[in-house]
Amino acid sequence: MENLIEEVFAPGGLLEQKFPKHEQRPGQNEMATQVLVALESRKHLAVQAGTGLGKTFAYLVPAALYAVEHQQCVVISTGTINLQNQIISKDIPALQEILRGVLEFDAALVKGRGNYICIRKLTAFNQANLQVELFREPSDADQWPLIADLFFTKKFVRGDRDEIPFRVADSLWIDLNAEADFCMKSRCPFYSDCYFYRARQQQKGAQLLITNHALFFADLAIRREDRIQQVRKMVEAEEYREFGEVIAEEQPAESGDFVLLNYDAVVFDEAQGIEDFATDCFTARFSWDRLVYLARTANSMLRPGGLLQWSDPLDHQRIESLFTVLLQRTELFLTSLARQWENERTVRFREPHSFEDTLSELITEVTSELNHLREIAQNEEQKKVLGGLSQRAQQLGASLLNVYDMPQGDEYAYWMEAGDHQLRQVKLASSPVSVAEFMTEDLLERVPVVLTSATLASELVQRLGLSKPHWLRVDSPFDYEHHTRLYLPSDAPEASLNNDIIFAEFVAQRVAELVSISRGRAFILFTSYRAMQDCVLRCSDSLADQGWPVLVQGEKQRDVLLSEFMAHGNAVLFAVNSFWEGVDVPGDALSLVVLVKLPFAVPTEPIQQARMEELQRQGRNPFESYTLPQAVLRLKQGFGRLIRNKQDTGVIAVLDKRILSKKYGARFLKDLPPAPRIHYLEEVAAFFSLLSDAQAAHEQGMAFVWPEYKPSIRQTVQSVPVEEIFFDDLSAWDEPAMNGSSVAMRRKK
Repeated sequence: MENLIEEVFAPGGLLEQKFPKHEQRPGQNEMATQVLVALESRKHLAVQAGTGLGKTFAYLVPAALYAVEHQQCVVISTGTINLQNQIISKDIPALQEILRGVLEFDAALVKGRGNYICIRKLTAFNQANLQVELFREPSDADQWPLIADLFFTKKFVRGDRDEIPFRVADSLWIDLNAEADFCMKSRCPFYSDCYFYRARQQQKGAQLLITNHALFFADLAIRREDRIQQVRKMVEAEEYREFGEVIAEEQPAESGDFVLLNYDAVVFDEAQGIEDFATDCFTARFSWDRLVYLARTANSMLRPGGLLQWSDPLDHQRIESLFTVLLQRTELFLTSLARQWENERTVRFREPHSFEDTLSELITEVTSELNHLREIAQNEEQKKVLGGLSQRAQQLGASLLNVYDMPQGDEYAYWMEAGDHQLRQVKLASSPVSVAEFMTEDLLERVPVVLTSATLASELVQRLGLSKPHWLRVDSPFDYEHHTRLYLPSDAPEASLNNDIIFAEFVAQRVAELVSISRGRAFILFTSYRAMQDCVLRCSDSLADQGWPVLVQGEKQRDVLLSEFMAHGNAVLFAVNSFWEGVDVPGDALSLVVLVKLPFAVPTEPIQQARMEELQRQGRNPFESYTLPQAVLRLKQGFGRLIRNKQDTGVIAVLDKRILSKKYGARFLKDLPPAPRIHYLEEVAAFFSLLSDAQAAHEQGMAFVWPEYKPSIRQTVQSVPVEEIFFDDLSAWDEPAMNGSSVAMRRKK
């Protein structure tokens, strides 16, 4: 089978035959071979694949080959919806064309239940009396006839939310979607026409299932809960038998409970984020919004003329009364909790019973009443819906008690999110400190797993439960030496709390200077919203006066900002968090990326604290084992926003002096792509001038010879005070020649 890998990627191979403009990418063949070996030997593989390698084809080809040859199914999971859609709509069709007549395979896009319309609910909603009163929000009445028209005129094909040509209000969509708790599965009269199960049927004929991390781990959480339930039932069965009692055999959950069909291997692309996705799926939360959703759903279902057609109005009155009291007490409980820590946005609980629990008994009473109604239900639909409502109430109560009693001790982090102390922002949560156990028991012991990303670290892979995977590192084929410069200013002040005003003034001034040189076309990326706003206030007028459109994260939706940035062609975007990764702006619209500070995680976040404390208990250094590797990956993600293809050029600026003045700075520099380093604004201007010359030559159809970059001794040695530079590993300094200056640079304090 390895011969097919060579046949696809080799010079003159299938890929080049079908796409003559395709350029050979060193390392792509090697990665594809190693992915196939891992799948064949059922071993785990971690691949750090540099930007531009073509890693998508490098795992799709061996995954398809393995699946077809062994009649198995491989899941491809991505971190972003954008990449998921690109794979299913662009990469898969291209690969099927390349392999036509050689290897035939099918792929299916897998979406969660919540993306699909439930025909039973939609039909019942359409037939219900007092329809306007059923709407959770009055404005939803305007959207409902438009959706109903799409359905009854048979304009739906997939029946998913993306097929609707306008944004459906969440308050309306939750009454129409195919959520699992209320699904009757094969007992539903609309089962054969169900949009979700028709999509599920497509999975059965597919060798590749394309999904995203959020959905994958949600499915894994369901599988884990099902496995625990089956183990519990088997234990109970053995105990009954031990006492001589006869019990009925318990059946496993229906496969319809799972979103993904059974699979035989998994490839995680954008794998740097899967620890966060896994943690989120195993996090229990208690919040006002979840309770309001439950109360409104129960009220909508049970009211006279409602979707369940419940016959006794007294039952509805009793449930409505219970939820009214519960909502009142919950409002008092959460606001009192926030006032108890009125100066904190996040509060970590370290001891059980850190607050007074005034809700659990009432939640139990609501759960019992829902169970009672389920027992007297008149049909299967009523039983299913009331069972789902009861289960959600029980889960809410368990989430609250989890934080109150802290039953798992140090294995979990328990906290309150207060936000700005508004009712809807106050939440209680508990998260596992480590996801290694979940990953090992429910995934790694069952199927081979391939992790790939432009940014991976051994520490992250180990925390996922992969203690000894096979490692492969394939560098980017991009010409960083000629197309890029890494600007580390020689005159930057310390980025410390004691120096924040001076540093903020420096940042604002240097951003304005850099943007003037780059003629706009810049991302300015921060690690805090406050610092971003401060810089915008200080320099936005100056930038606007120069003619550069200024965009600020938070003023518009992320996708809108990105579209406007590319449309302007010379804009300056100030952003935090989500713009550090998963943003693709190829071409001249982005030529400067300024990373203001090294992206160390906020140490006050409860889950970060708990993980660092666990490392301390293990006798390991939390900074070196957790904080630093996380920050290194984050910085590399930020760097990757600039160069997205072989034609991209520009400057990356890191304004944080610690990358040079601190010993740990060597770890950052060693992991960044090999862009030559510069330290003065004159060098930034000279480089952009060089890029202009190259562009002019290209437009005239002339060849352009890139001059060799040779930093002067003065630039190298004087960029920071000699006394502040002390590295264990000078390989972090990758200039072609030091001319003896390394002796001076190794002077210790």
